[in-house]
Order: sequence, then C-alpha cells, then structure tokens
Amino acid sequence: MDPHVPEDVKEKTVLAVNKSNKKRKTASLVGVVDVDTPNSNILPVDLSSLHQTTLPAICDKKDKDQVDRALAHSFFDKNIAFNVIQSQSFLDFYKALSDYGSGYKVPSYLTLRTKELPEYEERNEEQNVALGNSTGATTPASAPTPDDIIFDNLFGHIHQ
Repeated sequence: MDPHVPEDVKEKTVLAVNKSNKKRKTASLVGVVDVDTPNSNILPVDLSSLHQTTLPAICDKKDKDQVDRALAHSFFDKNIAFNVIQSQSFLDFYKALSDYGSGYKVPSYLTLRTKELPEYEERNEEQNVALGNSTGATTPASAPTPDDIIFDNLFGHIHQ
C-alpha cells in the first residue's frame, strides 16, 4: 500500500474489505478485531496486500494525452519552435503552474501587456546593469506587434 496513504484511509479500506465477511469486524492499525465474539484475539492483517486502483490512476493517461494534445495544438497553431519546451523559462513556468494547482487562470492580454511585460523588462534591465551588459536597447519581447499597435490605439489611455 502507498506509504503516503493516511492511516485512517487504510483503516477504512480494511473495514470495507472485511464487511463482505459474514461476521461484523472492525479494523485497527494492528489487525482486525472480531466484535461479535467477546474478548476475541486480534488477528493480524497485512495492509500491503490491499490495493484498489484510484480514480486519478485510471484517468491519468487519458488526461495526460488530452493535456499533451492541447499543448501541442497551442505550439502548432502559433508556430512556436519545439525547442521552447526545453527552455529554462518554459520549465520554470511549468513548475510554477504545477505548484499552483488546477485553479490557475491564464492572465489576460491586458495583464501580460501592461503589467507582466514592463516588470519583465525592468528585471531584465536590472540584471543587465548588474552584469555590465546594459545597452538600453528594447528587448525582443517588447517589440510592438500589429496587435500591440491596435491595442494601444484602442486602449492606450488605460495604462498611460
């Protein structure tokens, strides 16, 4: 049995398995006690022999395939180079996403453009200054795209 399974879950599992017997029994960490017989002896139970496939274990492969397909589609749809998936920044993002959990909501275009990008550029510039590499040049990530120009024309007054 998985060593990470809480003891109360192990006990409930033993109870559920033993309910199928004719006599009513309860589980303890040491073994099974026959409660129908007064002063009964404790019978040892090998908890490692009990195993039930969990729902997440059943769904893992299907769900992983679905996530892989969605990730691949996003790469293919926007012609993102495959080697991006091996980049440190992508791996850092993946770890942060995994640590955050399933409730993560993707930031909006507005948040990326007006909050995250300026913060990224500032951190990048500070790092370059610290390394003596400051050029004052615009980073490739901040070069305006046609979408940026349209966005700025429509909503530029929001973040000015």
